[in-house]
Amino acid sequence: MVVEFEQYVKKIMPRPIKERLKKSPFFQKIINKIRKKDLRLNSETYQKLLEQEAKEWSSFDREKLKDEWCSHLEVSKYINFLCSGSPYEAWWDYLKKEYNHFEKAASLGAGDLTVEEILLVKDLCGQIDCFDIAEEAMKKGKENSRFPDKLNIHVTDCNFIELPPNHYDFILVHHAFHHLQNLEHVADEIKKSLKPGGIFALNDFIGESYFQWSDEKIKLANEIIKSFPDIDGDPNFKSPCVRPSLSELKNFSPFEAIRSQEILDVLKKRFTCIKQVKYGGLLYVTIQGKASKFKDIPEMNSFIRLLCVIDSLCEKLGLLQAFTFSIYKKV
Repeated sequence: MVVEFEQYVKKIMPRPIKERLKKSPFFQKIINKIRKKDLRLNSETYQKLLEQEAKEWSSFDREKLKDEWCSHLEVSKYINFLCSGSPYEAWWDYLKKEYNHFEKAASLGAGDLTVEEILLVKDLCGQIDCFDIAEEAMKKGKENSRFPDKLNIHVTDCNFIELPPNHYDFILVHHAFHHLQNLEHVADEIKKSLKPGGIFALNDFIGESYFQWSDEKIKLANEIIKSFPDIDGDPNFKSPCVRPSLSELKNFSPFEAIRSQEILDVLKKRFTCIKQVKYGGLLYVTIQGKASKFKDIPEMNSFIRLLCVIDSLCEKLGLLQAFTFSIYKKV
């Protein structure tokens, strides 16, 4: 049975998206403007996209997070266990146990500083330089912080970030690397800016660029979704997994998952990886946007736990990966 499952799941590897990209004139127009060679501050098109990105994340509604796939308690416990070895300790707890304290830290794509606040509460970091294009989000985060003097905000486009050499003990990128096009430059800056032996932690989406799921992955996800219970008054609960239409990308955050599937390869060439877990490949495409509904059905907890087991099996087979918690060291 395991062999049959492995043979089937091997079909679900991310397929090259070039053929699909060719079908979208809109996408081609955008991507041609923001290829690495065109990433320059005086590019009118790039500036417009950047403004759209900043607006999207400066006004982000955290209420939306209640339906995020990882907000379900059983999923959270599963991710915690993978990252820290305990279902009740998150990745930051693991870092605290392993490294205790980083005096000088930086966070790229810091957003509203929610995670950075946690790092300060746990005394994992002394001072944190926070970089993001979303100025209003960072300002509000600092205003609401218990440690405003320890949060230094820098409004910048991380695609062009310039960091001081040999300066930081620790650098974090939390769910922000997949919004960057200039991966190589950012990775080089992180490496340059870490002190010898410094630590870089990544917690991010590494799945298919622009969420272009394969046909096989969609098929597997929809077979699982069919087994969901019916909920009166909510026909969307069993809505199928679909591949986002590239022609509709203009309605999304313009840099969402722009080169996500290339992230690990870029980092592998520059750092020594000392810990890496991958997860969420199946869970994301089945319960994303529906987590709060599952919370209302206690008997579904066992079903979610089963999905976590299958998700873990897919990861062990090297398939269906979507997210990672990775720790890298500068040597």
